[in-house]
Amino acid sequence: MAIFNSEMNQALGAIEHEHDLQIIGAWNTGSRAWGLSHPDSDHDIAFIYAQPLSHYQTMSNYTASLQGDGTELDSFDSTRRVAQEDIDFEGWDIKRFLELLADSNATAMEALNSPISYSTHPILDDIRAYVNDHFEVISLYDHYRSFAKTHYYEYLADSDRPTVDKNLYTVRACLLGLYILETHEYPPLNFNDFLDEAPDNVLDGWDVNEIRWLAELKQDGEGARECGTPFNETIESQVLQRTLTHTDHVRSPHEFSEEARTHHGNYQHKNVPHEEHPPDGYTCWPPHCNGHTDSIELDRYVQQLIQSTTLFQ
Repeated sequence: MAIFNSEMNQALGAIEHEHDLQIIGAWNTGSRAWGLSHPDSDHDIAFIYAQPLSHYQTMSNYTASLQGDGTELDSFDSTRRVAQEDIDFEGWDIKRFLELLADSNATAMEALNSPISYSTHPILDDIRAYVNDHFEVISLYDHYRSFAKTHYYEYLADSDRPTVDKNLYTVRACLLGLYILETHEYPPLNFNDFLDEAPDNVLDGWDVNEIRWLAELKQDGEGARECGTPFNETIESQVLQRTLTHTDHVRSPHEFSEEARTHHGNYQHKNVPHEEHPPDGYTCWPPHCNGHTDSIELDRYVQQLIQSTTLFQ
């Protein structure tokens, strides 16, 4: 899905020029990606990049990540549809981004899974498939539960002015966490698609019609409207008071035949053609799969990425 592509590409070009880097992939990660935006919503851009090889040789030039907004980009001119102050961006060096993915970092995974892409590379699709198949369930669930808990106590339980935005963001975090916990799969980020596709054991106890109504208010630009706390009891019972048996959510290694393990194990010795990896139907390689995101596996994808395009000038 492409929205405001020309304006976003202009902003990404300004970031590349002013920070001396090459953007590999860029996505929208805010309300527009969630399907909850209105015409005046900001543009939240996440991206990954490579730097000149010389930057990796010194600590002073290497930039692991950067954040900013459109007002900081001297070479980006406001357009008729997008003003400088309406753009916020966050980026990571490819090495740092993979470190975050190896830790099942929720921010990195939301970027990689965004339905709105401004710039990408086919190998990033393979990386997304791999990490979605191997992320740490409890780590990702804990992120969304922690977000929901913080917002619940700060903006709903003890607030005299609970708004549509605060209710909706808290509910979204609760439901994404429950989806991950119950399915061990990565959820759709577009919120309306999520409500359509989530299984009953995720949505049980939630007033979906009320949630959709709040989403419509948000899309109409009424996020700041006061709306009470219609979900407090459900948030407490379904998420905050929930107890877990962590061993129920530990992934097992994927099963490969002994022949596949032996054959693909030879890849370490360069005897198996690179294009044979991974085996059909899998996103990981034997014999290393332990069920979790592994830095060795991510390194293999990056080697393909480096070989497929000129990242270092």
